[in-house]
Amino acid sequence: MIRVDLVVAISVFLFFILLLVIGQWLSYNNRKENRSFISESRYLFQCPFCTFLFFDYTETNIKKCPSCKSYIGGAEKMENQRNPTAKNHEK
Repeated sequence: MIRVDLVVAISVFLFFILLLVIGQWLSYNNRKENRSFISESRYLFQCPFCTFLFFDYTETNIKKCPSCKSYIGGAEKMENQRNPTAKNHEK
C-alpha cells in the first residue's frame, strides 16, 4: 500500500478541484452564445439628455428613455448619435 501524507492528499485534491474550476470557467467564457452582445449592440441607445444607456428592441423610429422619459428622435438622428464622424460636412 502506498503511504500518502495527509497534507499531500489534501493538496492534490485541492489542485484537481482548482483545475476543474478553471476548466469550467474557460469553457463558459468560450461559448458562442456569450458573444451575443455584439449582435445586440444595435439595440443599445444612449439618451442625449441624461446619458442613460438602455436597450430598445422595438422597431419604432422614436425611442423613449426609461430614465428621464424624454423622447429621442428618428433613425437618422440615432445613427449620428452612435457614429458622430458619419455626419455630412458639406459646404
